Amino acid sequence: MSASRHLSDTDVQALLHDPSPDVRATTAAKTARSFCASTLSPAERTLALEIIRLMMRDAEVQVRQALTDNLASNPDVPRDVARALAADVASVAIPILETSRMLTDDDLLEVLRGGIAAKQAAIARRQNISERVAREIAAEAAPEAVAALLANESAILTDAVFGIALDRFPADEAVHHAMAFRARLPAVVAERLVSLVSAALREHLLAHHALPDDMATDLLLQARERAMVEMTWGASHDELMALVERLYSNNRLTPTIILRALCTGDEDFFECAMARLANIPVENSHRLIHDWGGSGLQKIVEHCRLPHDFLAMARIALEVSRDLEHDGTATDRWRVARMVIERVATSLDAAANTENLDYLIDKLAGPGT
Repeated sequence: MSASRHLSDTDVQALLHDPSPDVRATTAAKTARSFCASTLSPAERTLALEIIRLMMRDAEVQVRQALTDNLASNPDVPRDVARALAADVASVAIPILETSRMLTDDDLLEVLRGGIAAKQAAIARRQNISERVAREIAAEAAPEAVAALLANESAILTDAVFGIALDRFPADEAVHHAMAFRARLPAVVAERLVSLVSAALREHLLAHHALPDDMATDLLLQARERAMVEMTWGASHDELMALVERLYSNNRLTPTIILRALCTGDEDFFECAMARLANIPVENSHRLIHDWGGSGLQKIVEHCRLPHDFLAMARIALEVSRDLEHDGTATDRWRVARMVIERVATSLDAAANTENLDYLIDKLAGPGT
């Protein structure tokens, strides 16, 4: 249907007698909907474009929104019109930025570099984003735009793009979640991501993405150790000793599980475990561990042949536990863990992902643990 037939005399009279924003928006919407190169004569096309360009300059946002809502997916829209609407305020620009095929990569890059997060996210949601645009989003855009890009299965994402996103946002949960829940993820990216994310996302990565066998095994061990440590809180001395003995007999009394318990404030488990590894009474273990003015802790760690970095992390964890007042709740345990992580990062210059207890324990417990 042509623009002249779609915009009836009634429409024109309404616009003349009531040029309110609502009426102008209705006129803009009708004009935009009827704009089709295959059904308009050259004269009608020229007239429709004149109306569209006039209303693109309308002071009312709702009028310009009516245009962009009805032109966004139109393949006949001239590029200059699409560019002008894309440069408008975010509420007007978003439909065009998300959908219009008239915008080139250069047009999109220009908008991206404008720094408006909502516009960046709209571009990140486009279908079939090129590698060039994807890289720019990963390198320069706001975190919500990067998360939208990573959630966009049609975007062309190389290993480099994933790497840039992880470099910029090593602790952003939305970015990590979007990456982890992609249908496919390169193994090299999954390997890096697994050390940054929460326990729930690690389990998803393990279940849905191809990881090396040794990494999959490590993830399962981490989950088992976390569950074991959580079960020990509030256990009696006899219960702890029985658990430690069982773990030791099954070759599961590892440096990582001992550190994990200590880093969440469970000194009792730590003392029992160290006593078992050193084959000494728990009373002696306690005295050595809390020999604040001497080298007792170092001696028992060396006697148990634990990694050198184990000593450094254990000492920091004990200092944190000594400094904090505990209320005995699970929340308090993780407050202790947070303090340990922060102090480890400061004292040992532990680079990358200082919010992840699994990462620090694996890093500091040493090889072969």
